[in-house]
Amino acid sequence: MTSCRLNSDPLIGKGEYPAYIACNLMSRSGAVRYEFGYVVDESHPYFTQESGDREDNPNQNIANMTAGAKAGFKYFDIKEVSKISVKVRGTGKGELQVSTTTSGEKVTRIPISPEEDWLRYRAPMKINDGVNALYFTYQGDGAIDLYSFTIE
Repeated sequence: MTSCRLNSDPLIGKGEYPAYIACNLMSRSGAVRYEFGYVVDESHPYFTQESGDREDNPNQNIANMTAGAKAGFKYFDIKEVSKISVKVRGTGKGELQVSTTTSGEKVTRIPISPEEDWLRYRAPMKINDGVNALYFTYQGDGAIDLYSFTIE
């Protein structure tokens, strides 16, 4: 499973991507099953949206990322990237660690502070050019919601 949908090529390695294209989503204790659209264990992150379904102004996001929660996105054709930013909100105080494998070396750490409204946090990133996955792991207190990320 990838975030590329039916596209056989990797996604462009620059620009803003919505959190709802994550192809991996798990808590510190692993993945969880859904029943009729509801998460069985509330300690896990989950996909959600505000208000009802509609054709315009989507606002889907990943909610309830607590310590150790991970969202993975595959694959991006990275070329000359130097920064990354995330749009998040929540009670969380900590950092989003970004790596190219589920347990690999961190290519950046993005500090996060508690904020009720969506806010963008940015950090420099050192990542090798080529086709890469991106895994965002939250470490800290509280919980955050992830709306999107931008590769620069």
